[in-house]
Amino acid sequence: MSTFTHVRWLMYVLVILFGGGLAVIIDLRHRSERTNLVLAQHEHFQQRAHLVADRLDGVLARIYGGIRTMSRLPGVRQAVASGTGLEGDARIAVQELYNGLAADVAMSEVYVVPLGLDPDATNPGTPREPLTTFDEVILGRTASTTAVEVEHAQPAAPEVEKFEYRLMREQLRWFAAHAGTNAASDGLKIPVLTGPPVVTCDNSRFDPARPVDEDRTGLLLSVPIYGADQRLSGAITAVILNHALRDAQGEPWTCLVSPSQGILLGDLGSAATWSGARDAILAGQPASHLAATGSFPLSLPDAGGEWRLWYGVEAATINAQPALRAEERVYRLMLGGVGGGTLLALVLIVLVRTTQRRRLEQRVAGLLGALRAVDAGDLTVSIPGLGEDALGRVAAGCRDLVSAQRQQLRGLAQTASALGTAAAAVVAAEQEVRTAVDAVHQHTATAASAGQQMETVASQLASAIEELGASVKEVAGTARITSQRTGQATGQVAAMIKAGEDLGRAANEIGAITALIDQIAGKTNLLALNATIEAAGAGAAGKGFAVVASEVKSLAAQAAQSAARIRTRLDELQGHTTAVTQGIATLGGVVGEVDRQQQTIAASTSQQEAVAGELARGASESASGTRDIARAITGIYEHSNHSAKATAALKDAAATLTTMASDLRDLVGHYRL
Repeated sequence: MSTFTHVRWLMYVLVILFGGGLAVIIDLRHRSERTNLVLAQHEHFQQRAHLVADRLDGVLARIYGGIRTMSRLPGVRQAVASGTGLEGDARIAVQELYNGLAADVAMSEVYVVPLGLDPDATNPGTPREPLTTFDEVILGRTASTTAVEVEHAQPAAPEVEKFEYRLMREQLRWFAAHAGTNAASDGLKIPVLTGPPVVTCDNSRFDPARPVDEDRTGLLLSVPIYGADQRLSGAITAVILNHALRDAQGEPWTCLVSPSQGILLGDLGSAATWSGARDAILAGQPASHLAATGSFPLSLPDAGGEWRLWYGVEAATINAQPALRAEERVYRLMLGGVGGGTLLALVLIVLVRTTQRRRLEQRVAGLLGALRAVDAGDLTVSIPGLGEDALGRVAAGCRDLVSAQRQQLRGLAQTASALGTAAAAVVAAEQEVRTAVDAVHQHTATAASAGQQMETVASQLASAIEELGASVKEVAGTARITSQRTGQATGQVAAMIKAGEDLGRAANEIGAITALIDQIAGKTNLLALNATIEAAGAGAAGKGFAVVASEVKSLAAQAAQSAARIRTRLDELQGHTTAVTQGIATLGGVVGEVDRQQQTIAASTSQQEAVAGELARGASESASGTRDIARAITGIYEHSNHSAKATAALKDAAATLTTMASDLRDLVGHYRL
């Protein structure tokens, strides 16, 4: 796999990793934002449930307060004690209370119940229905001015009403057993008792075309009535439909619950959701399959058990909130944007790489065409310029190579021509060389004898000059050592002068500091004097301050004296320093003069050493030269014998050169230059 392929795949991987990284960041941001929004929704639903609890608490409190007030009306107590219906002001008062409750909290009925009520009794002396009933709102009529009297001979109550009456009987029995006297009351808090929902006479929500008893099922809330002897004599019972309690909640995810009685009243939303949460609702605990659950206690003092408002919100309900839906849309849009951007980047990379590959193929094809022409012998072809990249540099190198080859072939052609001319000249010169060789052979015999005499004289001269050079070299070495020592002394003198100058500057700086100390001491003394004056003016309160001022004044005087002594010593030090510096400067001048004289001597001896060396080398070279001359003359004599033979070979070489020149011209002629 080529490097370009590796780079291409690396680009793909980087783009995918970048897109994946962005997707992970977006997902983490979405999870964090969604968690915050879900927590906010939990708090929102909790606040709404709290409002519902407050609203239901108000409804039940108004019903409880109304029937409690009815039970304490003297007319009501008297009517229950006598077993007669309500008359006069007592009836009007109860009627007004009933009308207000029916209008405010949609209460259905109010019953004035005598002690001993038993709808199933067969004994004519046992009451089988309440003394008085207030139900005008549900019947759509006004209460008559005559109360509904209890007559022992009246027929049995209808079956629907018996459900209510039987529950009233059970509540009266509970009051008789647990709150038989008014001693069970705590001020305004008298016992109230509810029971399981029963079918009531309220048909305001009942549809005969779709007869469902749930539409007329309600709760009975009863409070006891105590007579003048503070003993239980009856009860006031209010009826409120389950529908009214659900309407008061106003939310499909809340439920009015009495855990001890197993009562659940609410819209219940999804039956499957609420049925799965029934145990948690009755226990007042969160339901694990719901997103947000909780409960709030209600203030109704029900002797049958506590009432609570329980709420439970499904995850689908929370997810359907506008903020979460908007976040989900933003999340999907961002992921879609990242995915689309990554795909677009990959497509662009593919397109760019495809375009680049095509351009590269075209450029390579142009370069190969030019190189094929060069290979065919056409050096006049133009190598195209292909930019500044690697291929462009290769093309430029090929262009330079072809140009250099063209120049070389042109030079080779010129060389072939010159070689042919030279071969002809060699043939002509061969005859002249033969004549010259013969003459040289005759004269070298005489020159060999003279060369041997010159070699002897040159050897004697070289020995004398070498002895002179050794003496001069020894003098020059001594002069150089002396010059080095004087140079070192000059450097040390300069360092001593600089140290003296630095010591003088340091003394001047210390003098400036002592002057500043003297000024500070003077000002401190003046301040201490002023402080002493102020302390004297302050009387006894300033005695301690006066002592401190005196100590400060004493210290200032000591500082001034010390500064004066330091200044005196500094003046002496500066005088000695100046004298030492001047002496060192004088010594430095003397040493410098010695150094200059020694350098002059060293230079002179160096020149003499150089001259002696040159003489020695000249003598040695002269002796060597005379020996070489002698050997050369001897060699010339010996080689002159061979030169005669070589001239014959020279003639053959000239013929070979002529042939080579012809071959070179043929080779160069193959190319177009």
